[in-house]
Amino acid sequence: MKRIVPSFLLALATMVLASCGGSPSSISSSIEETSEGTLPSKEETSIVESSSEFSSEPAPEPSSEPEPEPSSELEPSSEPEPEPSSEPEPEPSSEPEPEPSSEISSQEPSSEPKPEPSSEPEPSSEPSSEQPSSSSKTSSSQFTPPAGLGVADGPILHCFNWSLNNIKAKLPEIKEAGFRSVQVSPMQPQKDPYVGDWKNEWWKLYQPLGFHVAVNNENVLGTKSDLTALCKAAKDEGIKVVMDVVANHLANGNNRGELNYNVSQHESYIYNNQGQTIHEYTDCNDSNTRNVVWGNIGMPDLNTSNKKVQERVISLLKEYVDCGVDGFRFDAAKHIETPEDGDYASDFWPSVLGATTDYATGKGKEAPYYYGEILYTCGGGRSWEAYTKMMSICDNDQGSAMLEAVVTKNLGGLSQDYQTVNDGSKLVLWAESHDTYSNNDGSGYSLTKNFSEADMNKTYVVQTSRKGASSLYLSRPNGTIGSVGSTAFESDSVRAINQFHTLFVGKDEAIYKTDGAFINVRGSGTECGAAIVGINSASTLNLKLNLADGKYVDLVNGTRYTVSGGNVSVTLHESCAILVPANASINPPSGDGPAITFNCDKPVFADSTKLSITVENADSATYKVDGKPSVSFSDSAEVNVTSSSASARIGITVEATNEFGSSSKTFYVYKTSAETLQSTIILINVPETAYPFIWAWPTGKDGAWITPKRETGLFAFTFSDVNYLVANFPVGTTTPDWGTKISQTTDRKVGEQIIDYPTLRLQ
Repeated sequence: MKRIVPSFLLALATMVLASCGGSPSSISSSIEETSEGTLPSKEETSIVESSSEFSSEPAPEPSSEPEPEPSSELEPSSEPEPEPSSEPEPEPSSEPEPEPSSEISSQEPSSEPKPEPSSEPEPSSEPSSEQPSSSSKTSSSQFTPPAGLGVADGPILHCFNWSLNNIKAKLPEIKEAGFRSVQVSPMQPQKDPYVGDWKNEWWKLYQPLGFHVAVNNENVLGTKSDLTALCKAAKDEGIKVVMDVVANHLANGNNRGELNYNVSQHESYIYNNQGQTIHEYTDCNDSNTRNVVWGNIGMPDLNTSNKKVQERVISLLKEYVDCGVDGFRFDAAKHIETPEDGDYASDFWPSVLGATTDYATGKGKEAPYYYGEILYTCGGGRSWEAYTKMMSICDNDQGSAMLEAVVTKNLGGLSQDYQTVNDGSKLVLWAESHDTYSNNDGSGYSLTKNFSEADMNKTYVVQTSRKGASSLYLSRPNGTIGSVGSTAFESDSVRAINQFHTLFVGKDEAIYKTDGAFINVRGSGTECGAAIVGINSASTLNLKLNLADGKYVDLVNGTRYTVSGGNVSVTLHESCAILVPANASINPPSGDGPAITFNCDKPVFADSTKLSITVENADSATYKVDGKPSVSFSDSAEVNVTSSSASARIGITVEATNEFGSSSKTFYVYKTSAETLQSTIILINVPETAYPFIWAWPTGKDGAWITPKRETGLFAFTFSDVNYLVANFPVGTTTPDWGTKISQTTDRKVGEQIIDYPTLRLQ
């Protein structure tokens, strides 16, 4: 949908979609500041004491009534004035096409069981910190979230632009990082599915041609069968799948007020009856209800009150349910009317959500989770509650304010409470969305790509520590559409806060700021934990926390601490410390294991190549070249690799150990002839199941198949044309034919000579 983003650096620009901050809600937690570096005593906080331990009993359902105001005062902070963005850039073609966007929303609370510790924390008379002994080593991969948690109870990883198969392959890492759900980009048949550059063309996924799950080559991310396989694999890992749905509009044609001709192939009724299925062109802005819910955001606005349109959306959602999808995010939900919109009201939401819920539960499945994209305001004086009666929504005002607070080191900005509705269970928070990261216009905090992933992670830790609301983490895109984005979601601090969030679902919170750090104490009595984030502080903090005396473990790096009289000295890692009772049913990390990195300028060589190896945090390290004895080294080593074979794949394996464990990594180089090195394209690390050929053509001319030179582990192609694509065929193919093609890349121009095959995106 049309991007609407805040800016804290410029005055409010001319409205495209007018935005203003939501009314601050009642503060549901105690927020205090001290200059002495100590936190208030138990009697001064809002934490409710409880004699119960972590148990398997369900957590109480949060009340719909707002919690009472705490006695302490919230430090005043200015609320950011949102600024609308400019019109999206058009597609570089004869068709003027806007760049759509989306928004993020929320998740419901849970009454599911909570983990149970094995015993009371052991008290100690002196505060101390200690590294785990060898006998207490555990692995973070052993973390098992409590059973039964749904989308609403756990953090969501936004796998923006990832192919379905890439998400499936990364599920073990996603689970280990503590995420409970993955959000998938739209899988409807998309406009122009043969795209490669996410920076300029990602928005085509938000211009669908119809309401069914894509098959064949209708979507660059995969097919319906790929989605079914992903949902099954995710279920096996205990991870929910949330599907992004575009229901407000379909792809535009030669102008923004008419449908793309290709819609006729998928939605003949909608295309052939545009007088009834498409609203008359109206500029979209927040000035009144009509402009909000009937306005054109760059694509023809569907008449979502039309029963035929509703039936098509319902059909899509049922199809997703059959694939195994657990929940839905609705793009541009703000621009679809509710039953409370007066002359512009309709039953779209109750009709569509009701039919989908009935369908899922009738098949013995859980009721799906729903949340909609609503940025800043509902527009036209409309009510948040009109949506939250039926779904969750986002509170991006708070998310943006928190990011600004982290970047500007303003602790006061981190203490704001939810700015839309009081009920945190109806909210999703995020430090950045795919819109704010992908934006090419605007300024300040509307362009989050200008800020580091370290700042994003710190903001995410603050948000995910909160009670009620769930958090969404954006994996920043890179490379072509379909490739795995940034793996910063695997960082220690993100994993730790995700585990913390899951452990304390439904527990009380008390928020403080002291010594330049944000602190959120969750739970009460012996069921307490603390999330500590250094915003403008030293790496070591001497704190008096509202925690019961006893042993605690930092989920970030496994350091053990003893709290005595509330006192503890905490060392921050990745600017964070996430403390939970040492006997809570989460296996913490054992500490920082060795890190191994390789650097090789010539992974393919004709005579010899040099490989640089670096290890960090290692007590001992060895490397071994195929067929040769192991060599010990410390810190770094440079290996000269050669081979007497005409062609060979040579593996260099490094093993490193320290007191916390061991690491092993193998890097491959390839020996070939000087003649092969002159080839235009060399594919390396080709798996045995892949059998590639290249289709090459000069611009504007016919193409031809290029047969590769097949060597050990690499495929070399020689041609002089400037355009090509890689197609995969059944193993043993001698004569390629489009009818037997298994998969292919998008079109490429000759540039880099050596390509790592696993990085290619195959459709």
